[in-house]
Amino acid sequence: MQFTTNDATRNKQYRVKGIDGVDTVITILRDLGSAYSIHLTSHSPLGTSESEEVLSKDLFSSCLRTGYLQEISAQILTIA
Repeated sequence: MQFTTNDATRNKQYRVKGIDGVDTVITILRDLGSAYSIHLTSHSPLGTSESEEVLSKDLFSSCLRTGYLQEISAQILTIA
């Protein structure tokens, strides 16, 4: 199976609006056509968990539209 990569979306990061005290970030790894391969990283008082998942583009778009996901700007990620 050949994966296509859209440089406009690859490695973009999004913060998940979720549970208080749990900071979750999604990083887009690959564009799979109708879905994205993503890496999830969650930090909580209990520790850090990481996983790779597949997220449909329809669900991704809905999450952006409703504010459940918010893009993290490159400026925020830059360390002075």
